[in-house]
Amino acid sequence: MQPINFYTFVHDTVAEKNDAQLEYLFFNIFTPEIASLTRRRVNVIFTRDTPGITDFNYRSYEKNYRTIDSFAEAITADIKTAVTAYMTEHQRTAKKTDVYIFLIDGHLMPSMLVEGLAIPEANIAFATTFGRTVVAHEVGHLFGATHDDVALYRDTEHNNPYHCATFMATDRPDGVCAIFGYSGETRAIITQHFK
Repeated sequence: MQPINFYTFVHDTVAEKNDAQLEYLFFNIFTPEIASLTRRRVNVIFTRDTPGITDFNYRSYEKNYRTIDSFAEAITADIKTAVTAYMTEHQRTAKKTDVYIFLIDGHLMPSMLVEGLAIPEANIAFATTFGRTVVAHEVGHLFGATHDDVALYRDTEHNNPYHCATFMATDRPDGVCAIFGYSGETRAIITQHFK
């Protein structure tokens, strides 16, 4: 079985320069669960200093595209072109098990507080380093999950009286913690995605 490869392009503006620290903070919280669900090895490969990729000017899109739909359409078209060129240059073919993540500092679209964007048809996602669960959330979308696949659990292990939200949650209300895991529904979707 082919492994799942998270080709992670670290944008030039990302302050953290230690790849092991990035893997610990943003990938180790979900990759063991992905490996367990899919029964595949999971690799995280970091790439830096790649012109046209790690210097992709995602910040310029908000000036020209004021709605989330027009923004997403424009940035999707351009990033797909950039990744296709990268794949051609590195003699890679598109595989269901290869995921391209653009790790950025800051919001993707600051005026709308957009932290990430998934492009499932291309296995590409943008994710900010603002929150530890953003990469896992966008990967969930790439593998078929939606925001409807959110579950809230009581955290009885730590005697927390509040509900905790899974990776696919958005806009968690005050008092709702994050569980570093996917809901049962999302786990089933991810498992099915790789059958």
